[in-house]
Amino acid sequence: MRILKAASAAVLAVLGTTAASQETRFGAGLSLFGPAIEAQTKIGRNVTVRGIYAGGLNASGTQSADGLDYTLSGSLGGTAAMVAYHLPAGIRFSGGLMFSNSSITGTVTGDGTDFGGPAGAVTVESDVSFVRSTAPITTIGIDIPIFYDFVLSTDTGVVWNGGYNVSLTQTAGTTIPAGDLANAEADIEDELSALGVFPYVSLMVGKWF
Repeated sequence: MRILKAASAAVLAVLGTTAASQETRFGAGLSLFGPAIEAQTKIGRNVTVRGIYAGGLNASGTQSADGLDYTLSGSLGGTAAMVAYHLPAGIRFSGGLMFSNSSITGTVTGDGTDFGGPAGAVTVESDVSFVRSTAPITTIGIDIPIFYDFVLSTDTGVVWNGGYNVSLTQTAGTTIPAGDLANAEADIEDELSALGVFPYVSLMVGKWF
């Protein structure tokens, strides 16, 4: 029994020494913004500073809804700087700023009445972006040790982007009065901006050094 206690104490001592020497972690994985990489370093016993770059998620496609035909393309990406507070069991709360370059552009074809104008075929170009290109971000996550110094890390939270800016420009068809097009912009902005946030989810594998 004494040997077992001594062995246990030795293991705990080694683990404690290892944990104390682990000051910086690098990781990579996937997020809703695309492939992501992360670096974080300890600035206190339970506090780390985190830097995350996520981007490269580009998508395009066509769809029809409510009599309108959409051809859309978009890209998501950004850099986040956060401070994290670590609790027992690997639970982590993070907060900071996201610097985003996300946008969605597209072409919409339909009838002028869909935009508040007179009847007739129209084509409208659209551009959608975050109201705040620099926005607060808050997440809750968990670190799960895998083996040695490797960790599986998750984050779930929101980017407080303040909603969305929508720009509509008519390029063809029956002329839509400027006031009607502006009202259509405002209606779309109100609908998209009901919550004023964009979700953030990530899954990464990292290693402490």
